[in-house]
Amino acid sequence: MHRTTKLLAATALLGALALAAEARASEYVPNRETDTWRYKNVRYGTEQGVRIDATSGGWRRYTNFGGLGKLWVWTGAGHEYVYIWNGSTYELLANFAAAVGSRSRITIGCNRGELVLAAKGLTLQTPAGSFRDVARLDLQTSCADAGVGSIWFARGIGVVKWSDPSSPEAPCFRGGRRPENPD
Repeated sequence: MHRTTKLLAATALLGALALAAEARASEYVPNRETDTWRYKNVRYGTEQGVRIDATSGGWRRYTNFGGLGKLWVWTGAGHEYVYIWNGSTYELLANFAAAVGSRSRITIGCNRGELVLAAKGLTLQTPAGSFRDVARLDLQTSCADAGVGSIWFARGIGVVKWSDPSSPEAPCFRGGRRPENPD
């Protein structure tokens, strides 16, 4: 009887830990209107600010989301999915709880094709510092020398880097402001 009770307790604890460790989209894509991000193009030395400039029904419009341009993005507290609005319909951009190698398709600008959750748990160095627990999405581009090749998301920060096919060095997260941690 005691052995069964201990086994049930251990199973319940492991289940709770697994749920707690599951990646939530809202952890990789912060969605507070007061958040701001700055990116530096390492190759050219230029900087770009990004912010949320509009909201509607749980959707947030970013002035530039991961190099994809002005884009409506949805994440929900407790959900692992990130959706984007491509102008005519919504599409799944990422499922951060999925296994590495998981695939989907998107149609936005020069990125019309396959999207792969290429890596999770990475460490990435940017001009703002080193980030752990980074996930990378690889995107297929449909334009020669244009579009976004990869987007890196750091837990608790959001997009920390994106690359285009012609320059894997740019742009990188340089800093930002969150209400509880102003820089």
